[in-house]
Amino acid sequence: MNNNHQEDEETTPTSVTLEVGRRLRTDDGFRARWSNRAPDLDQQLDRRLEELQATGELRDDVSWRTLGRFMGIVADGLAIRRATGYSTDDADEVIRLATDAVRADAQVPSSSA
Repeated sequence: MNNNHQEDEETTPTSVTLEVGRRLRTDDGFRARWSNRAPDLDQQLDRRLEELQATGELRDDVSWRTLGRFMGIVADGLAIRRATGYSTDDADEVIRLATDAVRADAQVPSSSA
């Protein structure tokens, strides 16, 4: 076996997510392109999430920023799965599950220990 030979790593949603995270941390050009992909979109989403939480449509036991991050992770995960050829047949169910998790009536009372 040739010592210089490297096995091709399997491309998985996790490996893509980790690679994007690594490049955002270490590659200034990539980070600049990523942050400039839609500069107004992030601000619009922030305002919308803040508004939805203020009107009682989103749970208030965590910040609207955390809820947005959670939904972003779900969306990124679905996009990565699709881009890497993995099934997204249940995407509607995943989105419904995530949406239900951030709704105001999804709050779970804290248990007393």
